[in-house]
Amino acid sequence: MITTAPTTADRDPFSDIKIATLAHLKQHGCGCYPYSDGSLLATLTAATKATTVVELGTALGYSAAWFASTGAHVHAIDSDPVHSRRAYDHLARHNLADRVSLHTGEGTHILPTLALTGTDIAFFDGHAPTVAAIRACVML
Repeated sequence: MITTAPTTADRDPFSDIKIATLAHLKQHGCGCYPYSDGSLLATLTAATKATTVVELGTALGYSAAWFASTGAHVHAIDSDPVHSRRAYDHLARHNLADRVSLHTGEGTHILPTLALTGTDIAFFDGHAPTVAAIRACVML
C-alpha cells in the first residue's frame, strides 16, 4: 500500500484562513496575525469543555474557527471592520458563522455590552492585553 504525506489542509482544516491572513498582513501591514497553532486552541477548548469563548483581536477568523470547531460559541472582537467582514466570509465558508458572534470596535467598549452569563476562555489574539481589557473580561 502506498501512503502519501498529509497535506497542509489535512493537518489544518483552516489553513486557507491562515494563508489569507498572512497575505493580508503582507499587503496591508496592519498587524493581522494568525495564531501559530490553531489545533492547540481547539484542544484546550475541548479539554476544558468550554462553551463560551471571548476573543479580542479576531483578524480574519483563524483562531475563531478553531474555537468554534469544538462547538463553543465565540464572541470575536476586532476593531477593524475589514477584518470583521473577511472573518465572517471565512467562517461562513467553513459553516461556522452560526457559532461566532462578530463584534467590531474596541474590546473595552464592547465587552461591557455583552450579556454573557459567563465566559470559559478569554483569548487575547496577537497583542498583550491592557489592564482595562483584563478587567472587562473579569466582569463577564
